[in-house]
Amino acid sequence: VVLDAGLALVPELLEAGGELGLGVLRDLHELRGLLLGWSAERAALKADAASIARLEQLARSLAEPRRTPAALQALDYDFFEQLVQITGNQLLVLFARVVRDIYFRAPERFLPMYRGDAFDAGHHRRAVAAIKARDPRAAGDALRAHAASALTHLEKGLT
Repeated sequence: VVLDAGLALVPELLEAGGELGLGVLRDLHELRGLLLGWSAERAALKADAASIARLEQLARSLAEPRRTPAALQALDYDFFEQLVQITGNQLLVLFARVVRDIYFRAPERFLPMYRGDAFDAGHHRRAVAAIKARDPRAAGDALRAHAASALTHLEKGLT
């Protein structure tokens, strides 16, 4: 409980210094990429049928045409949170909440990752296929590729 309360203060502390700069946003997204890759690897080893079905549903939703950038953003984060839950790592769940809190305090900062052709739902589909096949390396690689692509678009949109 104390750790959860302490981590809950991190977004406020970061925001207290004013607008988050590109460096902090890059660091935040880099952390999310690390967590995505590792969580996908763990999911390939631990996911049950219900968890895989949820990931498949989210991946299908992400691939639907006519999704707004904001809808893609929310679904992408739901996918991330599902992966984190599958790992069973409670500390990671807490850190993921901190990342989400920072991320959604001003979600417009991250919309460049979801506009036009910037977002590729293929990464999520490949990750789910790898999780289903119990292939940790391929699952992690798919979502690290997603994070790298997203970071490139984020940097282009913020500079």
